[in-house]
Parts: sequence; structure tokens; C-alpha cells
Amino acid sequence: MCHALFDAGRPATVHIPSFTVRSYVSRAGLVGALRDLALVTPPSAIYADGADARRGTNPLLVELTRFENSAALPAVLDQVVDVLIAELHYSNHDAYDVATAASEVAQNALQHAGGVPAFGAMQVYRNGGRPFLEFAIADDGVGLLRSLQRNAAHSDLADDEAAIKRALEPGASGLDDQTHGTGLYHLGEIAFAYGGTFQIRTGTVAAYYRGDLRRGWMSRGVPLPGVQITLKLNRPPVPLGRRS
Repeated sequence: MCHALFDAGRPATVHIPSFTVRSYVSRAGLVGALRDLALVTPPSAIYADGADARRGTNPLLVELTRFENSAALPAVLDQVVDVLIAELHYSNHDAYDVATAASEVAQNALQHAGGVPAFGAMQVYRNGGRPFLEFAIADDGVGLLRSLQRNAAHSDLADDEAAIKRALEPGASGLDDQTHGTGLYHLGEIAFAYGGTFQIRTGTVAAYYRGDLRRGWMSRGVPLPGVQITLKLNRPPVPLGRRS
């Protein structure tokens, strides 16, 4: 949102009155990322500077990271794999399956967002002793609808809801290439298999899928540019690779 407003010549003011929240979002990399885009109040330079010094020191956290290209992706995905194996007890096969799907989603964000950068973050949370991981990738580009419509096979799409549903089908891509279009489909399958959650927001529509219930919901809101995707994975009772 802040990038879109800045590009439109209307930079935002982000007010974070709580010290605890301000400290957390600084550590997570948000305040540093907003330094040249928005006015953060109260002034938080001291928190951002301290967070910058600690960046990369916590293996359970990938601070908000700006991807200008794919060069920084391998290191982030390696960290996701390490956490899935060491903290969530995923098998190597399952962990790399998650990373492969996440990699394609991130590559899509870079390739189809209209030349703008993408952003990613990851954090492991504790929930009553059972950890879960959240991974997010976002951009402020053209959005799923326009991206898919670049491919004549998807010219029939009329709105954001239809675009989300189509994007979750295997092989759906803005490119006329059968090697693309599996990332979102596989992330959805992984979330369902592990009882996790999967969220996609593009245009005016947000879709939320719960793997434990094997169902999803869609809601409408104010329009936002680009695509925002969040995957939440729990520690599985049985590794996916061993399921029948």
C-alpha cells in the first residue's frame, strides 16, 4: 500500500502509538522498509537502526525483504527449508516441496508484476508448544486478473474472484507455457495436506482457505494493487511424504 501511494505522489503516514508494536514491526523489518516511502510516527529511526543491525541473526525469522530480482530468493528459501525440518519436523522431501512451490510463487511475483519489486517475510510462532510457520510474498504490480489475461487462454476471466479460482488450477499462468502455473496450486495442496491456511488477496477480493476444514471463503474490500499471498503451516502429526 505504501509503495502504491508513494508512486501515486501521495506518501502515507503510518502511526504506531504502541511501543511494543513499534518495537516488533521494527524488528520484523517494516519500519526500515518504510524509511524512504512513508512518515512513521512517532519517529522510529532508533528502532529501525537497531533492527538493521540484528537482521539475519534469528534463524526463525526472515525480516521483510525486498526482492529486486531472484538473486536473493535461494537464501530465503534455504532458511524456510531449515526451519521446516528442524522446528516443524517435516521430512526433507516435504520441506523442499514447500520451497519449490514458494519459489515459483515468488518468481511469478517478479515476472508478472509489471516490473515492480516483490517482498517476502517468514516467521515461526509458538502456539501452546506446537510451532507454526507463516511465509508471505507480495507485490504491488498488476494483480492476478491482468496477469492471467495476458494469456489468451484466460481472456474469459471477468473479475478478481474468477482470477483467484483460475490461478489455483494446475497450469494456470499468464504465460503460454506448461512449465508455469503450478506454484499457487501446489501451495494450496500443501496447506490442505498439513491442515494449514492459505490466503490470497488481489484487486478487491481476499480468499482464505483452511486446510483443516478443507474449505475456503472469499470476501470483498477496497481495491489494492498487486497480489499478496500468505501460507501458514503447522507441525504435522504425520509427514506428508509418508501419507497414503
